Amino acid sequence: MTKRKEGRPKTDAESNGTDFTAGETEMARTATPEAETPTDPEGVAKLYLFHRAAGVKEEVTGNVILHLGIVDFRDDPESLQKLLDALVGAKVLSRHEALAGLDGRKATISMLRKIALHADVILHPKILPLLQPGYSVLYQVACLYEDLEANDGQD
Repeated sequence: MTKRKEGRPKTDAESNGTDFTAGETEMARTATPEAETPTDPEGVAKLYLFHRAAGVKEEVTGNVILHLGIVDFRDDPESLQKLLDALVGAKVLSRHEALAGLDGRKATISMLRKIALHADVILHPKILPLLQPGYSVLYQVACLYEDLEANDGQD
């Protein structure tokens, strides 16, 4: 490994001008079954876009499941708190958000629920290919949809 002027050592890949070291490339390659690894540029792009869309679908599906669970446990404070505590344990929510319950307007839980409420819009075939996984982006799409609906017909 050679030393860079900024103080951070260069990786072997940076030193020899490659994007990945042989080990890193092999590690990434083992994550994709051979049958799925395309050899042409269009195939690589198509597979990438497929998996990106699948990531968005999984994110939205998870939010729908969470929303339905919250609805089911709304009248059972003990079960609802267990659900929120499990989300704290998984680092989805902060302890502060879990203690606030469902009352926090800007809390992560309200963002996840808004995504679930607008799953049909987010997963629309004309919108889905444009999105990346991640609840922040999906939440903003849901908010944009609400704004557009609120201003429908008003110019």
